[in-house]
Amino acid sequence: MELPMLDFLKEKNCYTGSVGDFRYKIQPSEEEMQVWTYRVYSFDYCQEHGLIQGEASFPLDQEGMEAMGQWLKEQQAAIEE
Repeated sequence: MELPMLDFLKEKNCYTGSVGDFRYKIQPSEEEMQVWTYRVYSFDYCQEHGLIQGEASFPLDQEGMEAMGQWLKEQQAAIEE
């Protein structure tokens, strides 16, 4: 699973990614990152209409990036079962 660099998120850039049917979106703000995971999309072009599997927030720092990466791996494993 690919994740953006911390500098990319500190510029408040939104990031989306996928692995198979697992989708995720990272939306940074001033001091944290809000992260959503989706099982599938209702429409091929719009994740906001997908079935949200999980939602979490992490600090916008290196420790937050590591925690987010681990959380995303757990979320991905949960839909692959």
